[in-house]
Formats: sequence, C-alpha cells, structure tokens
Amino acid sequence: MLVLTEYPRQCPPRAWPNLILSAKGNEVAYSQRSGPLSVKAVFSGVEVHEVNGARFAVNAHNYLILNQGQRYSSYAAPPGAIETLSIFFAPDFAQGVLGSLVSPSDRLLDSLLETQQVCFFERLYPHDQTVTPLLERIRYAVRTGGASAEWVEDQFGALLEHLLWAHRNLYKEILRMPPLRLATKTEIFRRLYRARDFMESTCHQRLTLGEIAKIACLSPHHFLRLFKTAFGETPHRFLVRLRLERTRVLLLESDRSVTDICFDSGFNSLGSFSSLFKRRYGYSPRALREKVHCQ
Repeated sequence: MLVLTEYPRQCPPRAWPNLILSAKGNEVAYSQRSGPLSVKAVFSGVEVHEVNGARFAVNAHNYLILNQGQRYSSYAAPPGAIETLSIFFAPDFAQGVLGSLVSPSDRLLDSLLETQQVCFFERLYPHDQTVTPLLERIRYAVRTGGASAEWVEDQFGALLEHLLWAHRNLYKEILRMPPLRLATKTEIFRRLYRARDFMESTCHQRLTLGEIAKIACLSPHHFLRLFKTAFGETPHRFLVRLRLERTRVLLLESDRSVTDICFDSGFNSLGSFSSLFKRRYGYSPRALREKVHCQ
C-alpha cells in the first residue's frame, strides 16, 4: 500500500498496489494513461476526466469511478488551485472483496464479475451518507499522518463494499427502462448516464440535442424518450436546472455581473434567465444577491 501526498511526475509502476493519492496543486494536467479500478474525489476546484469522448467534471458534490484498464486524461478546469483524492485498488484486492459478497441469487452483483474483472458503471455519483464519509475519513487521516498501513487496508475493504452496494442500488433505475433484456437495459443505462454526466460537465456551453445524443450513441428521438423515462425530465429541463444551479452559486460566491453570469452559464437571454431564476428560487438574480449580502 502506498500513500502519496503530492502529484507524482508519472503513474506508479505497472504492478499497481493499493494506492492513495491525496494532493493539492495548481494547473494540474495528466496526459492519457490507463490505471486500475479507482475512485476520484475533489474537495476544492474542478478536475475534468476525459474518457473515450465522454467528459466527467469532478467537484465537491460528486465522485467518479473508473474501471480497471480504462484510459483517460485529466486536468483542472479552470486552471488553478485544486485538492484531489484518488483511491486506486490493486486488481486482486478488488476482485477478492467483491467476490466474497456475491450471492447466487444476486443478479446485479454477479454481473459485475462475469468477465472475471470488477466493472462498475463509470459515471459521476453524488455524495452520499455511505461512500462520502469514508472518503473524508481517508483524506483526514492522510493529511494528519494518522493513516497506518493496517488502518488503510481496512478502509479499502470498507470502501469497496460501500461502492458495491451503491452500484447495486442502480438496479432499480435500470428496471425502469423499457421492457427489454436486462443486458440491453444495462447498456442503455450506461449510455444515458454518460450523456447525462457530459451535460453536467459542460452545462455552461451551448449544447444541441443531437450533440448530446451522439455521446450516448443514440438517435435524438430515442435519446429524448429514454432520457425522460430514466430520469423523469427532458434533457432540456435537466440542462436548464443545472444552469440555474450554477448561476445561483456564482451569484452568491463571486462579484461578477448578473449579465456575465447569465451568458457564461449557457443562457441566451438575460430576460428569460431572470424569469426562470425567479420562478425557481422566488427571487430575481439581483434580489437574491442583495438579500444574502444584507444578512
């Protein structure tokens, strides 16, 4: 087991051990490389991971799982100060922990091991009450020097168990898909979440339905229908909600003008943005900013 507290100049050797990389830096960028099963978390800043044309923006509100052997590149966006935590699992370690939890009747868990390699849905997972406390505990122990080898090994096992159960809960979402074979539903689910994560990572840009559907390798019509079935809202409504949440954060945490925030968040009209914002939050953008500053 290795613990690193600064960005290495190159990835560890080919025989990956269990590894923790807890680091702070500026203008961080890694060229494309492959690695073992890993969890990526960010505590300040944003780190974008690009995987086979998909884009995942990891920030303080989510974490990312990448499978063993996956090739990806990453960079801080925008360039600047960033704090990250990466957990890398040795292949045999991950396989052993997950294999010990599979029961013959559990189809979803069993499907993770069909290729004799642990394989998760590669997507942004929102922070929760099970995985997140473990990530924060590991981060604190590494930063304060309290991470003994034995303690870390226990945390790796516990983290894998929690990741497995979080993954298992996705089964309910998969079952909401149209009446198709489970393998087909699972593949559609993967594609939809890849497009959804792309939208979340690029919501401030101008995106068309065709561009988003292409990320999911689906026709625009099928993507629109399946996305609404899976997530209960259209891609357009999802994008608008993301952009409104982004503008709210910028209004409260920066001194930029409302106009700049509006257009930099992907809205085309200041008037329609203000109307949508007031409908969602009960205040106009300027009124919300003034209200918070007066408190």
